[in-house]
Amino acid sequence: MKKLVSLVLVVGAVFILGSCGKTLTTSDIDSIEIGDSVKTVEDILGKPTNILEKDAAKDSLIYLASTAEDNYEKDKKFKAFYEAITNARDNKKLQGLEYTYKNEDGEEDNKIFYTDRKEVIFLIQPYENY
Repeated sequence: MKKLVSLVLVVGAVFILGSCGKTLTTSDIDSIEIGDSVKTVEDILGKPTNILEKDAAKDSLIYLASTAEDNYEKDKKFKAFYEAITNARDNKKLQGLEYTYKNEDGEEDNKIFYTDRKEVIFLIQPYENY
């Protein structure tokens, strides 16, 4: 009986400790760059909070592209931004890895790393204002 109770306690402790995920910070998120492999992203940040498969990832980039397109002629930074979005959006294997983290103000924030399922091809805060 004592062995059974001990085993249950050990298994319970392992389960509880294993389910406690690391709280990601801005510096964790900022360590990821375009060209990093998906494995590198998951090694540093763990499993994503949410995965945007092809259509959802594409829809989010279409929205961003329309925002950038409105400013395309007004500001040169939008030209590069728009072109990067368009190239990422047209990738047939597009996938978005969304991570939730604590920003410098201690507030919860999100960032999406768009991948071709091998490496990061585009990254952006989903709700940044451009």
